Amino acid sequence: MAAITAVETEAANATTTSGWSSKEAAWCFAAILPLFTGALWCLLNRSLPDNCVDSCQDAGACSDPGAALTLRCHLLRQLIAVWQAMQSLSFDHLRNQQLLWLALDELRLRAAARLATTAPLGDSDAKIPVMEGSDFFDAVQSRGLHAILGEAGGLVKVINALPGEEATHALSALKELDEESWMLSANQRREDADHRFWRYEGPAVDTVKRRLADLAPGLHPNFNAARYDAGGRITLHNDARCWTLESHEVTRNKEYPVGTQVFRKVAVICYLTQDWCRDYGGCLVDNLRKAPQQIVPEFNSMVCFLVPREHWVTEVKPIAPLRYTIFGWLSDAEPYPKNCPPPLGSGNGDVPAVAVAQHEDASSIGTAQTGVPEGESADVAEAVRAAAEARRECEQSFEVRFGITPEELQLGQTNSPAASLLENLHCCA
Repeated sequence: MAAITAVETEAANATTTSGWSSKEAAWCFAAILPLFTGALWCLLNRSLPDNCVDSCQDAGACSDPGAALTLRCHLLRQLIAVWQAMQSLSFDHLRNQQLLWLALDELRLRAAARLATTAPLGDSDAKIPVMEGSDFFDAVQSRGLHAILGEAGGLVKVINALPGEEATHALSALKELDEESWMLSANQRREDADHRFWRYEGPAVDTVKRRLADLAPGLHPNFNAARYDAGGRITLHNDARCWTLESHEVTRNKEYPVGTQVFRKVAVICYLTQDWCRDYGGCLVDNLRKAPQQIVPEFNSMVCFLVPREHWVTEVKPIAPLRYTIFGWLSDAEPYPKNCPPPLGSGNGDVPAVAVAQHEDASSIGTAQTGVPEGESADVAEAVRAAAEARRECEQSFEVRFGITPEELQLGQTNSPAASLLENLHCCA
């Protein structure tokens, strides 16, 4: 740490010395660059498990993974400043910009996961609008799903959701499936919330999936079954997502052919587990600004809410039985409005986020409704802001250097051309 402080002092002197040109400052930066790089290498090795580097004696600040990640971001910012002065848009400059965004995005994920485990929760199901299943379906048929949810503040819990023995038959069908029918669903993309559960995409519960799709015949349905065992969870997220339909996702609705870009607009969760209790975990938490509220799974109940809406699922305890649900989304081709979704950690207000963003003066409504996030929520919002800023700067640099737009760059995606562009640049250097 002392070495890092000394190098930073020299870097500051190089940028503030009177009469120095950018060329002279660059020579000074070049002299201290190996120390910055060495400090980063030492930190990266210290942050890896079961790997101890003898030359790094001061591990105090790096013993905590979060602190080590924060220090890594600090050093990468210094390296970016150095390369900006020495050789802007070079391989090293662009590579360090990409590394900084990756590190800040990891901090964002950590902050969101921490909020889901530390936020104080309000009384279970308190102040959550509840409707009987028959009343809910009648109201949806006469006035529309969006209208019902909008009037309720964006979320409704439905009890006795499925008629007759439909819920019992669906639960039996899921219990009878063999293990090969279930696929593990876990993080695959950097933007995914930390999650773990088992997914079933087969026809065993198609009757229920068709009933849920009928809630909004004009939207594109995407429903599956889920099974949570011990450790099953989803950290803070808002369900906002857009994607392009592939052939296996196309339904009979001709409004959504192959290649259509769709946006999630309504989320639906149908609970099929009997005799669940709060102590088992596995509760849906609605991230209300005043106090996040838990919704305990109840057999043959359903939760519907407008997307985006912040929520998470608490981790299922080892003592819990298997938790079964049918879940999914209703989507359309209308993009989200500007300023929607708000930064993760903003919380849910009395007015749904889409309605706030659609208002003529969205910024003033947002201030009136949301106030300023406090505590862990503020940490999440700041982490989201820092990661988004680093991503924008990285995308802008790639666009200037290679003429590739952010949409083409697809930073963070598995098929992003960023790695190959950097490799070609490095080979030509």
